[in-house]
Amino acid sequence: MNRRDLLAVAPAIGMMAAAPASAAAPSSIISMFRDWERLRADEDAYSDLVTDTPESAEATRRVLAIEDRIRAAVPTDTRDFVAKVLVMTVNGLFYLPDEGDLEFWAEARGLIEVRA
Repeated sequence: MNRRDLLAVAPAIGMMAAAPASAAAPSSIISMFRDWERLRADEDAYSDLVTDTPESAEATRRVLAIEDRIRAAVPTDTRDFVAKVLVMTVNGLFYLPDEGDLEFWAEARGLIEVRA
């Protein structure tokens, strides 16, 4: 990710703070994001183990499965996109995808109607 990519996404993230909270039901991505948070907490309960157990492996499998579903979902608004960013970076622990991930950056540009 380069500086230009970050600047292209920044307005979309800023719009999220300015948007009023909706009384509508959460989107499927937001619902999955809430599930992901819960599943990550379950997985973290095994973080002190020295070796994997069947339970810890299952917790990790559930996290990875929901992450795959979130990545495949198409965001409909900035909240969805930011939820995807949090999942893809594990709450900022890892970097955003580079410019080779064309679909991800197309979603970002699409939310703020920027042409590639």
